[in-house]
Amino acid sequence: MTSNTIESLNSQISKYAGKVTRWSASNMRGRWIDVLLMQIEKRLNRIIGHDKLNLLRIAIKNKLKLEQNRVA
Repeated sequence: MTSNTIESLNSQISKYAGKVTRWSASNMRGRWIDVLLMQIEKRLNRIIGHDKLNLLRIAIKNKLKLEQNRVA
């Protein structure tokens, strides 16, 4: 897995948020980023196999429990 997805997301955020030169409140930047992420999400590609991530999580948890039992 590469960091291209993360780099692309960061690039798109800076492309739009970088145009804002004055923030009237400290929490305004967070609100802008929230809105930008919702807009950018529509253009992102899904990760192949994203529907299987839950199975991967369960398999990793089971594997870790087995290894912890062996150590203990």
